Amino acid sequence: MRPILYREMTDALGRVLRVAAPPMRIVSLVPSQTELLFELGCGDRIVAVSDYCVEPAAALQGKARIGGQKDPNLAALLALRPDLVVANKEENRRSDVERLAAEGIPTFVTDVRSIEAALQLPATLGVLCGAEIAEIERMLARLTEGVSAARSWAAQRGTAVRVLSLVWCDPLIAAGPDTYMSAVLATLGAQNAAADLLQSTGSERRYPKLSLADLRALRLDRLLLPTEPYPFTESERAALEAELGIPTRRIDGSIACWYGPRTARIIELAEALDS
Repeated sequence: MRPILYREMTDALGRVLRVAAPPMRIVSLVPSQTELLFELGCGDRIVAVSDYCVEPAAALQGKARIGGQKDPNLAALLALRPDLVVANKEENRRSDVERLAAEGIPTFVTDVRSIEAALQLPATLGVLCGAEIAEIERMLARLTEGVSAARSWAAQRGTAVRVLSLVWCDPLIAAGPDTYMSAVLATLGAQNAAADLLQSTGSERRYPKLSLADLRALRLDRLLLPTEPYPFTESERAALEAELGIPTRRIDGSIACWYGPRTARIIELAEALDS
């Protein structure tokens, strides 16, 4: 019988996890990380995903579903006997992570709030999940090229655009400066006006709530409405633009929010800052 090998890695919660090398039964609770693991060639060892994991669509057919990020069916998850669960500090609840740990299930938690962290993620998850080095290097090259293209566009444009990106409608909630979405916009040379909002309202730093009056006071060049996590519609865009009198653009939320393969596509958001 082949001996079982293990690897030790420290996750975003500072916990040293001992994981089978490679893990053969992986559960991914985060849509962007599910997509990344498939791109790294680890998809055949993923036995279950969250209900919101939608890409790659064809490859996910037949995979078990174990609920949402915030309300996973832990009994169903445990019944699958995974040797690794991949989660995220923002998208999953710590109480669920602790419950899985108490059951002896290694649960690796990531925390991606910057472009640099996004560029590191393929190596971190790739090594943890047993991806081939060539696949990790290919993905890193792809992401680096995409980020460089976005930064070059920003440098050529010169003038910083003052923007705010909403992530929820009722109440209005914005992406604050300590978020991956803010890092994506900064890569395109945009200035996140949420920093001023925090000073004026004392709101929660990462995802501050605001009113229409707050929005008007920010003197934005652009208001951005991503298609997720709240699916802003064209009619909502038009209504806000008419109400505020500033250019309001819908953007692809999966590019703005998903770290992983879509980090390479940041440049696709440039049109919303330039039109």
